[in-house]
Order: sequence, then structure tokens, then C-alpha cells
Amino acid sequence: HGLYAGQRTNAGDVHSRSQWLKPNGKMFPTQGVLYVVPFTDDALYIEQYSKAYFWSQQSFHGVDLSSLRQAAIAEYFRQPVVDTFDHRILIAKPTKHVVNFIEDSESTLQDVTIPLNFTVFSAGSIHGLAFWFDVAFMGSTSTVWLSTGPNEPLTHWYQVRCLIPTPLFVAAGQTVRGHVQLTANRKLPISKAK
Repeated sequence: HGLYAGQRTNAGDVHSRSQWLKPNGKMFPTQGVLYVVPFTDDALYIEQYSKAYFWSQQSFHGVDLSSLRQAAIAEYFRQPVVDTFDHRILIAKPTKHVVNFIEDSESTLQDVTIPLNFTVFSAGSIHGLAFWFDVAFMGSTSTVWLSTGPNEPLTHWYQVRCLIPTPLFVAAGQTVRGHVQLTANRKLPISKAK
């Protein structure tokens, strides 16, 4: 899905670190920052909702599909949207969650809960949460940052948006609180070549 903490490679990197990294060795990436922020995007919301229109048919080759429409809507809204977006859809300052790949344990990355506390810039509808990340490569003499943010040059990670099924109307200056929980997929067994 493109979020650094959720990619199996990073959990594998942390596992490899505990197995083979020498004392004072270098770990790349060294640090990560995950950004979470509410967004408004009527067009995306309508697009996702419209995808379920197919399931409204009452006579698709003689089959009534309409009883599956609500399940289809739920499924479309369960799927993260991986693409780019204009930063102007963001309606609050992002919450930052920092991961230290040198010190954090593998279990810390398995299940991450991020408390959220936003003050909304302007009145409108919250259609979901947007995510992106920055990672730092801290070398001996310099640090290089890679950002996947909406104001930065495009990377193959893009950004991720998770829609909520029912938009939340908010007023300018309103505080919105909650949390987001990121759970890594369980590890698949590694088969050994014979």
C-alpha cells in the first residue's frame, strides 16, 4: 500500500538489523516520519461511491444484484486509494508519527496506533485521512531525506488516502480527535529452496 511501516520489507529490515547489524553500524533508512491528515475531496468520494452502481441492477441477465450493493460500497471504501493529490485538499496540519529503525523493535511496527488531534482550517466535509511518509538515510557525514509528500517530486510510493463511508461535516476551528491503527499483514512462511 505504500506506507513505510506497513511494508513487509521494513519489518524484514528491522528483523535483519537485530540479527546482523554490528554495534554502531548504519541502518538505511534510519528514521521514518508518517504523516496523517484529514482531507476533503467530493470528486473522489463520488467516484468511489459510483463504482458500486453496477450492483444496483435489478436485472443483470435476469439476476437481481441490488442486494449486494451495500456490501460493494463497503468494499470500495475499505480499499485505500494510492495516487497523488493537491495539497489544498488537506484541511488541517498533519499529525506526525516517528519511527526509529535503529532502536524500535519489530513488534513496535506490527501494530501502530497513532492518536489524532486536528484543528480544522475551514468548514467542509472530511472525506477521509491522507497518508505519506519521509525517510532519513543518516550516514557518517550527512543525512539525506526522501519525501513522498504531496508538495514533493513524485515517487513510486505516491500518497495514500483512506475514505470514510459517511463524510463528517466540520466547522472552521473545530477540533477532531480519534486514532488510526495500522496493523502489518501477518508474515507469510518462507519456503526454502531445495
